[in-house]
Amino acid sequence: MLFLFSFLSVMLLIALFRMLSLRSGRCFRRKVANGETLLLLASVLAVCRFVPVETVQPEENVEPADTPASESIIISPQSHMWGPGLTSARSNTPVRYFFVHAVQQTTGENFTASPGAKSIFVDFLDGTDTHTGVHYEVFDRRDGSLAVRYRLYRSYKQLRIVVRNVENEWIGSSPYILDSVESENCFCPAPLDAFKMSFRCPLEGYEQIKVDLSRFGDVNLTQTIPETISRFSDARGACFAHYSIINNKLYAKVHGPHTGFRMFSDAFLSSLVRKVKLADVEFIVNLGDYPQEKRLHSADKLPVFSWCGSTEYADIVMPTYDVTQATVDSMSRVHVDMISSQSRLETGDWERKLPKAFWRGRDSRQERLDLVRLAKQQPDLLDAGLTNFFFFREQEEELGRVPYVSFQEFFNHKYQINLDGTVAAYRFPWLLAGGSAVLKQDSPYYEHFYKHLEAWTHYVPVKRDLSDLLKQIQWLKENEEKAKEIARNGVQFTRDHLMPESIYCYYALLFQQYADKLRTPATVRDGMVEVEQPKSTCDCNENSSPRDEL
Repeated sequence: MLFLFSFLSVMLLIALFRMLSLRSGRCFRRKVANGETLLLLASVLAVCRFVPVETVQPEENVEPADTPASESIIISPQSHMWGPGLTSARSNTPVRYFFVHAVQQTTGENFTASPGAKSIFVDFLDGTDTHTGVHYEVFDRRDGSLAVRYRLYRSYKQLRIVVRNVENEWIGSSPYILDSVESENCFCPAPLDAFKMSFRCPLEGYEQIKVDLSRFGDVNLTQTIPETISRFSDARGACFAHYSIINNKLYAKVHGPHTGFRMFSDAFLSSLVRKVKLADVEFIVNLGDYPQEKRLHSADKLPVFSWCGSTEYADIVMPTYDVTQATVDSMSRVHVDMISSQSRLETGDWERKLPKAFWRGRDSRQERLDLVRLAKQQPDLLDAGLTNFFFFREQEEELGRVPYVSFQEFFNHKYQINLDGTVAAYRFPWLLAGGSAVLKQDSPYYEHFYKHLEAWTHYVPVKRDLSDLLKQIQWLKENEEKAKEIARNGVQFTRDHLMPESIYCYYALLFQQYADKLRTPATVRDGMVEVEQPKSTCDCNENSSPRDEL
C-alpha cells in the first residue's frame, strides 16, 4: 500500500510539472511569486509526507509580526528611539533607518547586550491607517540596541510608523508621522542649505575636501577639460568618465578601454541630483583604482576625481564605489551595508570570538604573500590565506589556495587585518563596522574618511613591511580590555562617519566647493549624453521642512 501511494504521488508530481511546462517561463515565475504554485506543490508534498495540507503556507502569506517567537524578550514601551528614518521626511536616502535602544520592562534600565531582533515589530501605515506593505529588516547590534532599515518603492503623502513590542505595546513616541515622504526615484532636489539640515551634514565640513581642493587655484574648464582628456587618453589603460551637472541634470561621456565601473558613479550621481540642488559643475572621474595625477607639486597638475588617494598624487578623493554602491543599492542588489554590518558586534560576541587575527584575499601585493607565510609559522596568532592567484601564480604551489568564506565569518575572530591590495583595501569600512579590533598596515593610500581616524583609538597600526605585526597581535591578546575598546571605537566611527547621510553629504559638499573654484562655466560638451533618471510620479513638496530630531 505504501509503495502504491508513493507511486501515485510521483505520478501526480509528473503531471503537475507537465502542466506547468505548457506555461511560459514568465507566467510560471509570476505564479510562483503569487504563491499559487508553491501552495499546490506543498499540497502534493504534504500528501507524500502525510502532513495535513493546511499546515503548509506560501512564505509571503505568513505574518511573523503577529506570531512572535515564544523566546522573544519583552522590552519596555519606554525604550529609546531615534534616527532619520523616524523624524525627517526629506532625509530620503535609498534605504531609511532608525534605531531602538531597548529598556528592560521590569527594572527600567537600558539593555547592554542582545535584546534579540524579534523583540520588536514595525507597522508602516499610510494616512488612512492602511498597511502599506513596506518591507523592513531588524538587526540586533548586540549592545542593547536594534537597527531597523526599510526601503520605499513609492511616495506617500503621509507615512505613519508604529514600533511595538511582543505584547503589541507601542514603543517610544509611536506613531511617528512623516509628511510628504518621497521614494528614492523621486526627482525632488532640495536647496543645499535644506539638504544639509535634513542630512545632518557637518557644519565644519570635511578636512579631506579642504586639503584636496587647496592644491588647486581657480579652474579654467576651457583649458583643463581638453588637457585632462588628452593627457589621460594617452595613458596606458586609463579609463575615465567626463561628467557635467547642468540645471541638476547629469551628462556623461566615457573614455578608455574598460569603462564598466561607470555604472557605480552614474548610479550615485543620479541619486545625488535627485536630492540636492547643485551648482553647475564639470569634472573628470577616474574609473580605475589607481590615482592618476602624479604631478603633486607641479603648478600644472589637473583636477581628477578618484576613489582612492595617495600621498604621492594630487587626485581629489571621493567615497569609493564599494561604499556608494552599498548606499544606493542596499536592500536591492546589495544586502551588506553599514546598517547590516553592525549586526555582529562586540559586546555580546567578544568572548566567543577566536583570539587570533584573520585575513582572506587575493595575491595583489607582496605583503599579502608575506602575511600567509607568517600565518604558517604562527598559526596560534594568525589565520591568513589566499583565495585566488593572479599576480604571483608561480607561488601558488608553495602558499596554497584556501576556500572563500563569507565576510560575516571574518568576525568570528577578535582581530582583523587590513592590508593594501593594488591600492587601499576598500574593505576597511566594513572591518571597522564588524566589531573586531582592526590592525591596519601603514600605507601611502587613503580613502575619504581616513583623516578622521586615530591610531590606537580606532585601529592598531602595523608597519608596511609587517615586521611588527606579530608583536601587535600579541599586544592585543595581552590587553583584552583595550582591544575591546578599540573594536567599540571602530564601530562607533562607522556610525558617526560612514552612514548613508554622510556619503551624500560628502559628495554634495565636494562638488559645491569645487564649483566655487570654476572660473569658466560648466557646459554640455560634444558627445555627452544625458544620464536618464528612473521614471516616477512624485508630488514634490517644496515647502516641507525637516522635523527636529526627537
